[in-house]
Amino acid sequence: MQLKILSTNSLPKSIAFLINYALNNISNVENMLKVISGI
Repeated sequence: MQLKILSTNSLPKSIAFLINYALNNISNVENMLKVISGI
């Protein structure tokens, strides 16, 4: 699924997808750190 999105010629969509993916990863890491640190 992700590879199909990245392999398309629509560059703006690919960039937006990567940005959303990165933001989701950052949010997940922050949530994990909160759980680990007990906040």
